[in-house]
Amino acid sequence: RLFLILLFPAQAVATVATRTLIRVAFVRLRSRGYNLRYVLVVGANPSAQVFADAIERHRELGLRVVGHLAGPADRASGATAAVSRPVIGDIDEIETVLHETVVDEVAICLSADDRAHLEPVARLCEDEGRIVRIPQTEPGMFIPGGSVEDFLGTPMLSLAYGPDRTIALFAKRLIDVVLATIGLIVLAPVFGVFALAIIAADGRPVLFRQVRVGLHGRPF
Repeated sequence: RLFLILLFPAQAVATVATRTLIRVAFVRLRSRGYNLRYVLVVGANPSAQVFADAIERHRELGLRVVGHLAGPADRASGATAAVSRPVIGDIDEIETVLHETVVDEVAICLSADDRAHLEPVARLCEDEGRIVRIPQTEPGMFIPGGSVEDFLGTPMLSLAYGPDRTIALFAKRLIDVVLATIGLIVLAPVFGVFALAIIAADGRPVLFRQVRVGLHGRPF
C-alpha cells in the first residue's frame, strides 16, 4: 500500500516534469528559428489575416506563414487587399503550390461565400499528406474525420493526415544518429581501406554528395 501511495504521485510529477522540459526545449528551439513548420493559409480576407497574425505572434509555436491562396469571393470582393502577406495564387492552384513550396500545414480560412471549396481543399491536402487546420470562426466550416482543439482561445478542427508526431520523429532521428555513429566507429577500418582504394583508382573526392528532396519538398 505504501508503494502504491508513493507510486501514483511520483508518476504524475514525472509526467508533468518530462512534458514541461520537452515543451521548454521546443519553445527555445522554435524561438531561435529551428524546428519550424510552414503554414499555407487558404483564404485572403480579414479573418485569414487575423489568423496568420495570431500564428506568427506566438513564435514559440514554431509556425511560419508562407502566404495566402485567394478564394473566388476574395478576388471578387477585393478582400485580398486586407492581407499583408503575399497572395501566392488562387485556390485552384493549390496542388501546384504544394508541389513547389515547402508546406507542412494548411489552414483553411475561407469566407462564407467560398464554403463550397472547404471539403475539396481538405481532401486534396489529405492526398498530399498535409495537416489541415480549420478555425471554427464561421458556421458550417466543419467536415467529418477531425478533432476539435483549442488554439489561442479559438476552436480549431484538426485533420492530421501527415506526420504530426513530433516526439516520435525526434526519437527516430536520435536513434538514426546513434546507430549510424556506432556503425561508423565499428566499420572505420573497412571504410579506410575503401577510401584508399577509391583514391588510388579514381582520385578524389571519396564521398559522394547530392542534394535530395525530403519531407514536403525540403532539400537536404
